[in-house]
Amino acid sequence: MTQRGVKALSLYYSLHVWNVPMEKINTACPDPTFLADRCLENLLRAENNADQDKIFKFFNEQSDITPKMRKIVAEWMMEVCEENNCQEEVFLLALNYMDRFLASTESTLEHVQKSHLQILAAACLLLASKLREPGCLGLPADLLVFYTDNSITRTDLIHWELIVLSRLKWDISSITPLDFLELLLSRLPITHRNCTDINLDKIRKHAQAFISLAAREHNFFVYSSSNIAASSIAASLNGMNWHRRTGISSMELYNSLTDWTGLKQEDIRDCMHEMEDVFEKQFQHHLPASYFENCKKNFKI
Repeated sequence: MTQRGVKALSLYYSLHVWNVPMEKINTACPDPTFLADRCLENLLRAENNADQDKIFKFFNEQSDITPKMRKIVAEWMMEVCEENNCQEEVFLLALNYMDRFLASTESTLEHVQKSHLQILAAACLLLASKLREPGCLGLPADLLVFYTDNSITRTDLIHWELIVLSRLKWDISSITPLDFLELLLSRLPITHRNCTDINLDKIRKHAQAFISLAAREHNFFVYSSSNIAASSIAASLNGMNWHRRTGISSMELYNSLTDWTGLKQEDIRDCMHEMEDVFEKQFQHHLPASYFENCKKNFKI
């Protein structure tokens, strides 16, 4: 990735990957126990790749709901989360619910109509915010109705929420790439005299931006959550020229990620390249030069 691309990625994070101010949230102190090897192993075992296969199959075997439609709805979901300072997990979890719901249809009679795609997305956001947002900060049903330009009613939204829960068999504690991110970041040997400006916070921000980009693209269905998390870290470090500046080869990083996750190196590498391609296409071909000028003014990497 070019230096201009790295700067654009930083600005993308500031604009599209959101954080609620910590003073507004009661949170527990970080507990290193949750970063132990046992936690990572349990998470890897709990990862359900069968759902990913079903979702990929769904979008390749029917033409009613296309990947382009999904991306449009996903961008709408992201905007709703951004404007309401939702936790980052809400967007990914809501997308997971929507994809699993769509892929769970066993006959054409159960397929969601195009006109119902937005209310399905709104119902998934409602559920995800209830699960992930702390306290009373979840997205209100009336607010989600407003974001649909009042094309649905509150009663319809609540009804669809129950439909989604029923179809998913109340299995809503899904694993997303963000669940793996901190576990992998805590194992990174990033301290080096030649790159003191690179720290975990910067890598985390860039990785979250890559994960957010990948979530909207249907071609990432073939990758597991752990793969996407590992590849986002690799893409972040690659964009910062970490390998050249430290003298630590990309192969050493891939070896470490493989040891921690059991993934194949080629899968991590392929996913990383796809992430970089998505970023390049979206930002270098569609954004004005002023966008990158803002990067130069606001971010120094």
